[in-house]
Amino acid sequence: MTTEPTNASPPSPRIPPHVFWPGLVIAFMAMSVIAMTTTMMLAVSDPSFAVIDDYETKASTWNDTAAQRHASAALGWTASIEFGKDVDVYGERSVIIRLNDRDGDPVTGAAVHATLFHPARSANRLTATFEESDPGAYVGRFTPRREGLWEVELTARRGDDAFIDHQQQWLMDLSRR
Repeated sequence: MTTEPTNASPPSPRIPPHVFWPGLVIAFMAMSVIAMTTTMMLAVSDPSFAVIDDYETKASTWNDTAAQRHASAALGWTASIEFGKDVDVYGERSVIIRLNDRDGDPVTGAAVHATLFHPARSANRLTATFEESDPGAYVGRFTPRREGLWEVELTARRGDDAFIDHQQQWLMDLSRR
């Protein structure tokens, strides 16, 4: 008895249709869940995304905020903001805020606070408390991690007077660390 060699491969096992089609549908659903989970994780972990703290309260008290801005403008105070050039070993840089009244005279004896943030990382808000170094000049320190345009939300209080201001200021040359 002689058998001739064949080049035919052994028959592959076939998946029965009653298993294949439901399995295919389940596989597509699983891929969809994996894609949605990946998209959600990428969206939530984005460091440039930020939610404004206590936004509902800020929105509901918008009229009060507008009244504060109006009262602040009526004071006639102006603020100029300058970032210091020197950086210490911890990466802290000075911020100088000069406050002047409507006549151009320095505003002395004020309690000055500021929140600083870079728009690209607005969730990373840095706060600084300032001390008066010269008449009308207040110095604070913060640790910037990036160059570019910074937002500065400023509050200054002296007695019953309250001044609020929001400015943008360029910070360049972080290489001096």
